[in-house]
Amino acid sequence: MANFRDFDDEYDYDGLDDKHEEMSIREKYAHKEAESHSKTRRSTKGRVRLRPWVKALLIGFEIIVVGILVVILLVVNKISQIEIQPINEDVVITRNEDINEDTVEVLKGYRNILLVGIDARDNRAAMLTKKEENHADTMIVASINQDTGDIKLVSLYRDTLLEIPKCDGQDGYEYNKATESYFYYGPESTISMFNRNFDLDIEDYVIVNWKALIDIVNAVGGIDIEINDIELYWLNAYLVDTSVNTGVSYTEVPTSGYVHLDGIQATAYCRIRYGGGSDYRRTERQRDVIQLVINKAKSMSPTALYDAANAIIKNVATSLELSELYEISQHITSYNFADSSGFPFEFEPISHPVYNDSLVPANLESNVTALHKFLFGTENYVPSNTVSSISDYIITITGVDQKQE
Repeated sequence: MANFRDFDDEYDYDGLDDKHEEMSIREKYAHKEAESHSKTRRSTKGRVRLRPWVKALLIGFEIIVVGILVVILLVVNKISQIEIQPINEDVVITRNEDINEDTVEVLKGYRNILLVGIDARDNRAAMLTKKEENHADTMIVASINQDTGDIKLVSLYRDTLLEIPKCDGQDGYEYNKATESYFYYGPESTISMFNRNFDLDIEDYVIVNWKALIDIVNAVGGIDIEINDIELYWLNAYLVDTSVNTGVSYTEVPTSGYVHLDGIQATAYCRIRYGGGSDYRRTERQRDVIQLVINKAKSMSPTALYDAANAIIKNVATSLELSELYEISQHITSYNFADSSGFPFEFEPISHPVYNDSLVPANLESNVTALHKFLFGTENYVPSNTVSSISDYIITITGVDQKQE
């Protein structure tokens, strides 16, 4: 697992309603602030999370990732400053060889790009793809219909149990949580994982980190939003951890109600996963923040927009070539965000001695059929033999075939 821990990973928040209990947790963390840069590899074994099997796991960070990219691509003359890190074409799996010809033709009508939001603590662009440094907290397929300009987004739940191609010079695969593909083997493995498990043809990625959100909120002059008392408490608790791990100083938000948040305060607000609503509410918070940012960006002058792009450009890396980025930027105003969803559509949570707390597609084969209908409109899609074999093996090792009612 990653070489750091979030400050709230070790606590059980189920039923934690007493404010004094919450304060004791925060005070317990406070003394660790000075030493929290020491990197201890995090393990899922023994970790306890709030409502770990809440079904609402859609990651609102997808909207943040896309919003950041929109701002950058609107400022064409900043594109040349994006960190370009080509993928290793010798190891990446760009498509399953046993996909049928009809599917190959369908895929030619779409540009599929992997968007990744990572939990980087080292915010240099060159470190965004370093192995055993960052987990992929958000993994999104952005599928662009080449004819209509419609874009559909599918977020892969990070704890989904899948086959992970190693793509590091070693032969073979392993079964693990999806987020581990990026941590251990890098973006080539994550792209290959999507293509091999889902019958896709992704060839490129775009990566951003949380520091990008801090910078873009500051660049638009902050946001105004209403928060309640519980959100106020947790916002200020998350400020400590966010500051330690991004190097950005902070000021606590003094009161609830209608407040003005700067970049780090807004980012801490987006990270809140407690106080009611779990991931439903966290997703809503993140969408609210990025919508406020986009609304402000639309009314910004060209100079201010340029400054916003300049602030976040260093927190973005991609395998797309400059010519491809310019081409996308020329069409971005005509793109339409048509729909978004999470994957797998049907799943079962498990607690396993090897795979720990994971989400198991129920089953992978039927989920891939649903995925191709959602993204490409393909009715009754029949997955490749590769996907069927992976699906069968996951059933064998977990005992999960269909979702339990």
